[in-house]
Amino acid sequence: MAATILALEWLTKKTALETRPVGVVFGKDRFLRSRAIHRLITNPEINSDSVMQKDAAEVQWRDVHDFLATRSLFDSDGMRVFVLREADSFITAQRAILEKWIQDAPKQSMLVIEANSFVATTNLYKHSLKLGWVIDCNPPMRGKSTKNIDDATMEDWVVRWAQQEHSIALGTAQAALMIDRVGAEFGLLDCECAKLALFADQQGKVADDKVEE
Repeated sequence: MAATILALEWLTKKTALETRPVGVVFGKDRFLRSRAIHRLITNPEINSDSVMQKDAAEVQWRDVHDFLATRSLFDSDGMRVFVLREADSFITAQRAILEKWIQDAPKQSMLVIEANSFVATTNLYKHSLKLGWVIDCNPPMRGKSTKNIDDATMEDWVVRWAQQEHSIALGTAQAALMIDRVGAEFGLLDCECAKLALFADQQGKVADDKVEE
């Protein structure tokens, strides 16, 4: 069985993705969830016109099913993707239906589910892990702790993300300073990297005083 994917590592790897019938994006960090969804649906096999995104509270299961099961006359071979946002209550109410759908999903369709949590002991989790993508978008923790942030992993992510997304070469100490000031808030850290990119030299390096500022 495949393993749960850690968003921090996955989002900084540009390997090609195969399409699967389901992708579950869960965790506390909204920025990581948003970027994980973006990566799942940004695929040469997926036409943006064939992607539907809705808050789960706004739809019924039949709406989701009908969209994924109905083929377009103009794009009969293309992927159909439905993104269910903020779907914690939807998962609870429709768990049995979702379990069955994942196992018998129509070809060329993908259901992307966004949630704050996803219980690993459920059959839905196990089916999703076996047949699709399950992406953990929580901040990294030390050991089995749910309170203590893994600072070293956070610093490594900031350095890699700054290089990949903003073309700046931060040092570990600079990344540590940013995390100390901002906290484990990935969206805010991304914004700060974007600001620092304005002060980078030709090699992508940023002076310590600019990071401090």
